[in-house]
Amino acid sequence: MLFADDTNLFFSHKDIKILGESVNQELCKVANWLACNKLSLNVKKTHFMIFKAKNKKMNHNMNIKIGNEIIEPVNNTNFLGLIIDDDLSWKHHIVKATSKISKLCGIMVRARHYLPIRLLRTVYNAMVYPYLCYCSVVWASTYPSRLDALYKVQKKIIRIITFSKYQLESRQLFISLQLLNIYELNSYQIDLFMYSYTKGSLPSAFSNCFSLNNTIHQHYTRSSGKFHMKFKRTNYGRFSIKYKGPIIWNTLPDVLKNIRSLQMFRKKLKTFVLSQNIDY
Repeated sequence: MLFADDTNLFFSHKDIKILGESVNQELCKVANWLACNKLSLNVKKTHFMIFKAKNKKMNHNMNIKIGNEIIEPVNNTNFLGLIIDDDLSWKHHIVKATSKISKLCGIMVRARHYLPIRLLRTVYNAMVYPYLCYCSVVWASTYPSRLDALYKVQKKIIRIITFSKYQLESRQLFISLQLLNIYELNSYQIDLFMYSYTKGSLPSAFSNCFSLNNTIHQHYTRSSGKFHMKFKRTNYGRFSIKYKGPIIWNTLPDVLKNIRSLQMFRKKLKTFVLSQNIDY
């Protein structure tokens, strides 16, 4: 997988020994290509990670090399601004996002004495919102308890903006500012993803991600035109877009699904999500 100067190699095998051998064979080719093109690799910025099931202990002595230099193993890594851990729990990314937003609280405390709420909301959208929405379809689809710290710091900033006391219920503050909390934002982003899918505007890699019920069976029911929900045995499977996408999209009113303009869909969808009045 290539993106600008960021290069990632992915390998899979059930046998850890064979996996290590395959990786080293391919990295030998990479080292030869670099040498032929008179390029050098910064090994200090190069590492490898073994993805495994949650809580699964894996004892391995994989000695991964490129050329004659050993590549160090890690249990999490930064991939284009998203911190991926070896069990795909997203804990490290959530902690980082929470920390980044917490540091902005002091800025907001000082700014609120000089700026009206309208501009404070603009500052929020510029400095806080990106940490909450970037790739949230992936990392925010997790156990609600893992997002709790992030939700708390989000509420703290909302109270700072509105000069509200800590004990004041935050739901109405979000509504008054027309802002989504982290849980609502996850559903909102998933619905935008599914809308793009229905309009055929996603990359071809997502072409066969979902199927309608009427393509699975020929029985006419009220849910024939809805997306088919595939059974997932594990929680990690239920957190995936293939599972959550159809569930969240199927609950939307048809009047929203039939909107032709993406811009109008965004606007109406946000109003709909805020109107649900769910207590988190």
